[in-house]
Amino acid sequence: MLLVYGGALNNGDRARRLYGELYPTRRLPSHDTFANTYRRLRETGKLQHREPGVRGRPLDVAVEERILAAFDDDRTISIRKVATELGFSVWKV
Repeated sequence: MLLVYGGALNNGDRARRLYGELYPTRRLPSHDTFANTYRRLRETGKLQHREPGVRGRPLDVAVEERILAAFDDDRTISIRKVATELGFSVWKV
């Protein structure tokens, strides 16, 4: 998927068309999936959407306090920005 995205010069629509031509029997991902996968790999070094077994585990109190402090400092800050600054997933924030 990432090679197709690179071959399409990081254009999601072009990558989607090319992927469909190369793999006609596979499910066709949306154009956003290519960019999101590339971004996740660049930011985290991992392709997995979430860590296995992490779902539903309660947050550490210190982690919760760091997240809440970020919003206390700036109430207009986005969840995505806090996640990036603290090194957590958007879902965790």
